[in-house]
Amino acid sequence: MIVLFGIEGYNFSMSDLISSQAKTESELPAELDQFNWGAFLLTWIWGIGHRVWIALTILGIWIGFQVLSTGVLFIPGPFGLLASIIFGFLEFPAEIGFAIWLGLKGNQLAWKTGRYNDVEKYKVAEKKWTIAGIILWVSLILIFLLLTILINFIGVTSLDK
Repeated sequence: MIVLFGIEGYNFSMSDLISSQAKTESELPAELDQFNWGAFLLTWIWGIGHRVWIALTILGIWIGFQVLSTGVLFIPGPFGLLASIIFGFLEFPAEIGFAIWLGLKGNQLAWKTGRYNDVEKYKVAEKKWTIAGIILWVSLILIFLLLTILINFIGVTSLDK
């Protein structure tokens, strides 16, 4: 049994795979036809927790853009730097676009895995994923702000030497 963010997972078996393939879009309950904030905020982490493997695509997007933007730096002259900057600016919209798509389709994708049969239990689990995503992003923003304040206002003495 796997527990992630206080949500109990299920052991994987062939019957899980068969039942997840048997479900169709038409079986999605109407009350789940809404935006999934947990999928949007936690993308690949949420995908692993729900066995929605397409969510790992965001890692491919990130790695691909990192390789491209680093690789083009080896092009001689200013074109390598310019291409790297362009790839850097394209990465963010690509990742946000995928996260929005995952938020829009998250409930459908998770429900189709067959791990949930009760709508209320699913909604409780998704509320936990949403809270975890909010906590993570607020924490990251606060850490970034704190580091920015420390660097700009207090100064970094070790770099001054």
